[in-house]
Amino acid sequence: MSDAVAADLAMEAGELSDQGRYAEAARTMAEAVARYRALATSEPDLYLPFLALTLHNLSLYLAECGRADEAVESATEAVTLYRALAESEPGTYLPQLADGLVVQADRLGDADDAALDVLAEAAAIYRAVVDAGPVEYGPRLALALYRQARFHALRAEDDEAADVLAEIVGVFRALVGSGSRAFRDELASALYWRATYLEKVPQPSDALEVVEEAVGRYRELVEEADARADRIGLADSLRLRAGVASVYYDRAGDALNDITQAAGLWRRLAEDEPGSIDFQANLGAALHVRAERLNDLGRHQEALAAVTEAVTVYRALPEDELSGHETSLELSERLRIRLLSAYN
Repeated sequence: MSDAVAADLAMEAGELSDQGRYAEAARTMAEAVARYRALATSEPDLYLPFLALTLHNLSLYLAECGRADEAVESATEAVTLYRALAESEPGTYLPQLADGLVVQADRLGDADDAALDVLAEAAAIYRAVVDAGPVEYGPRLALALYRQARFHALRAEDDEAADVLAEIVGVFRALVGSGSRAFRDELASALYWRATYLEKVPQPSDALEVVEEAVGRYRELVEEADARADRIGLADSLRLRAGVASVYYDRAGDALNDITQAAGLWRRLAEDEPGSIDFQANLGAALHVRAERLNDLGRHQEALAAVTEAVTVYRALPEDELSGHETSLELSERLRIRLLSAYN
């Protein structure tokens, strides 16, 4: 049996996956797995690494096809093989074991508590190797940690999620010195997400400081390149800072300034992409919050104008999309009626 045939099958599966043809990719990769499995029985030192890699990729394609149980089996077998390989050649295979563990955790899913232990092992491996290649392994450590943070967040363990995000912030802060703009984006994003979890804890004393750094970093990025993703990040961070300033620090004026800027960013994004439901909905939400802050400051006519625009924005959403925003529309309509009744 030729290893060239197995390699060709694995390559073909990758090409099918790139085209979104996951069912065909899974069938083709399964054939590659079978061939490498047969080859590994006679020459394990040579072919077990290829078998592990094809099993790893097969699990990805099976997951895309909705074949969850089979995806878990493939990912688990790949991890078992990489674990054995790492015992004899840790320098080569420990990072691949960690990659396999992250995929295994994804296949197990957020509902399986075992996934958290798997992610913890992956993160521990990445921490052990990151000094040898920070640019290569730092982002992979962050990915495993993001999975852990999501796991905690889904269980309302906001303190734990915030602690994990603190480590992610540290990872990207260390990488920013490499000069890559991508790491600056990642640092700003990690700061934003850490602040979102800090805001939810009983004493969110650090949330304002963290989100202020996120705002500052996103603002720098927007001023440099005005990239769409950074405008979204800046708008989200301004909205979060407005909420923290208003709710926890009674700084209505600062909150109004931030939410006004956020509304301006969402308006521009919505104008640039008029078909984006998310941008329209975020504009509506920012206008509603702006109306609340204006009302807090006694600027009632401006508040009425802002919430009236929010209602208009929500009502302009396509009918098949409006159902997801009915609660927001109802809240804006109630605020508008209340303002009309009180001040007209």
